[in-house]
Amino acid sequence: MFAYFKTHGRMITLGLVLTLLLVWTHLTGSGWVRSAVDRLNFLTYDLRLQATHMPVSPADLDVVVIDIDERSLAAHGRWPWSRLVIADLVVRLHQFGAAVVGFDISFPEAERNAALEVLSSQHSESAAPAQRAWLESLAPQLDRDALLASVLPGRNVVLGVLFSSDGAELAGQLPPPWFFLKPEQAATHQVLDMPGYSANLPALQATATYGGFLNATSDDDGVMRRTPLVMRHGELVYPSLALAMARVYRDAVRFRLNSAPVQEQHHATGIELDELHIPTDRYGRVLIRYFGGEGTFPYVSAADVLSATSLDALPQLNGKAVIVGTSALGLYDLRNTPLQPAFPGVEAQASLLQTLISDELAFPVEPDWDDMLVLLFLVALGVVLSLLAPGMSALALGLSALGLMAGLVLGNVWLWEARGVSVSPVLPVLLVLVIAVANMVRGFFNESQRRQELHGMFGQYVPPAHINRMLASDDAGSFEGETREMSVLFADIRSFTTISEGLDAVQLKTMLNEFFTPVTQVIFDSGGTIDKYIGDLVMAFWGAPLDDPEHRSHAIGAALDMLKTVDEIRPQLVAAGYPEIHIGIGVNSGPMSVGDMGSSYRRAYTVLGDAVNLGSRLEGLTKYYGVSLLVGEESRRADDGFLYRFIDKVQVKGKGRSVRIYEPICRFEEATLEQRDLLEQHAEAMRLYMMGMLQEARVAFEALQTRAPDVQQSLMLERIDELAGAGLSAEWTGTFKHETK
Repeated sequence: MFAYFKTHGRMITLGLVLTLLLVWTHLTGSGWVRSAVDRLNFLTYDLRLQATHMPVSPADLDVVVIDIDERSLAAHGRWPWSRLVIADLVVRLHQFGAAVVGFDISFPEAERNAALEVLSSQHSESAAPAQRAWLESLAPQLDRDALLASVLPGRNVVLGVLFSSDGAELAGQLPPPWFFLKPEQAATHQVLDMPGYSANLPALQATATYGGFLNATSDDDGVMRRTPLVMRHGELVYPSLALAMARVYRDAVRFRLNSAPVQEQHHATGIELDELHIPTDRYGRVLIRYFGGEGTFPYVSAADVLSATSLDALPQLNGKAVIVGTSALGLYDLRNTPLQPAFPGVEAQASLLQTLISDELAFPVEPDWDDMLVLLFLVALGVVLSLLAPGMSALALGLSALGLMAGLVLGNVWLWEARGVSVSPVLPVLLVLVIAVANMVRGFFNESQRRQELHGMFGQYVPPAHINRMLASDDAGSFEGETREMSVLFADIRSFTTISEGLDAVQLKTMLNEFFTPVTQVIFDSGGTIDKYIGDLVMAFWGAPLDDPEHRSHAIGAALDMLKTVDEIRPQLVAAGYPEIHIGIGVNSGPMSVGDMGSSYRRAYTVLGDAVNLGSRLEGLTKYYGVSLLVGEESRRADDGFLYRFIDKVQVKGKGRSVRIYEPICRFEEATLEQRDLLEQHAEAMRLYMMGMLQEARVAFEALQTRAPDVQQSLMLERIDELAGAGLSAEWTGTFKHETK
């Protein structure tokens, strides 16, 4: 345990510090910190609401919107309508069976009375007494406000009121308050206080059943998630339009605002309508239960209501709570909500009302124990993660962090759906994230350091370019076993046994280092990978771990450069007292199995396969043919810019298939005219031989021996003599079978 804390003490301390910072933010955060956390809370609330929202059929809803739309204005004139039309609308809605009618509009100003306007004009002074008497008798008949007031009693109509924070605005008559606060409570009560208002005409409000405010509030980001059910005007408490309509719809006789003293303040805790208890926050607000986007609630055009010719024309209004609003251009009230950025304000009222009048629904609740629960999660998660995360692998830490965050989110969703409780998951999720990220960043730096160490350790076997590209790309190379088209090279010092017998161990090691260092550099420069050093032999390959489309030319080019390098270091070794060295190189290409192979005790990244074995055989055949470099026909196949000499068609020991082998002479641009001419002459001699034209081939090889004698020509002449004495078989293919490795 002590060793664990000694190794991970810094990260444990960092985790605990991060936990304390988030706990401090939760308890005392203010300014931009609190604003940022609140924005995250708002975002998670909206995402949760969108993810768990279930569409509702309009037929299942008890609220209908009467829409004063463009068609209604076209039929009955521009807004504001005459109170005569409003009165007709109220009467018809009552006839169609509406249980309660609420107006999402207010009537603070009197409608113009033509008779009174004439009487008050300066021309009325010259009017005859009989005319004035007629106008005075006509005035009550033209009083549309009185007409509207006369139809309101007994028809369950709730009028809308607008409160304002500007105390200078006082218009119309407020409805009777529902609740009176004691003076000492009013001074400290958290329910929103609105000193100003724009209410309805006294005649209208006095005859209406109730009145309710139309105000809605938004969170700091402008989104309407919660709204007050009650507001106060000084010591007087008033209901919202939806709450007032719900009281009429439920025929409730008792209304109560519950509150509790908290640190010299009075916080609202809930509202009671008879047996219905509605929990609220300290300001008397509730979270709105949205039932869907625009159009979720059924709409009926006011024009259809006013033009209906029979009482059964609109059965969808019977027994419903009806809200009169407008969607006409210039009158449309739009709100920004979690489900829709431009949402009709009348449907926000409808959503509140539907929740209030339904016995099966309730408002989501933000419980008082929310802050305490978040605090407990912060402390518990912070301590556990701070202690355990530093000792976990990146994969385990990532999976654990994802699991914890998913658990917090799913638990939050469960509380929301099953219990209607809204608890913020932001800070606990953020704590898990920051501790996990901090430890992963620490792991990243540790891994970077380890990679640098590995880079230095294995850089002597693999080209630095390979290592850098593999570290920079996830799929640049793989140590898993796979089959690829590759090229392999074997290079061996000639007569090494004899050389080693004349040197002691220190001299032998020094000589091999002097040989392997420049040879390895040549391999690295061409993009090859060192497979292994075996005594005096070096094995390398091209095409893995990184793909190399030009692996053939890179391998052959490296072989030619190795021969030049040995020619350059040979005099230096001789001058240092070492024997003269020569090398033989075999190169072959083809499909090879490449990967990290070996046992649980020791492994190596290497290549296997027939193509690899043939490369080794070719290195051995260089002695037989008296050349320094041989390549197989698969390596020769590419148009790679080298000049080749066809050496033979052979079947090596242990193989059933014959293969053509070649000697790369040099690059095209390095070839002399003499070399080209000799190669053409040699190619013709080999063509004659392969065709079985032995006498003609003899003449050609003898001519070559005269110009530039070498071992291969002597071998071919000896072989021709043997074949001429024995005779060619009917299956002649020109293949020479080697019986030894």
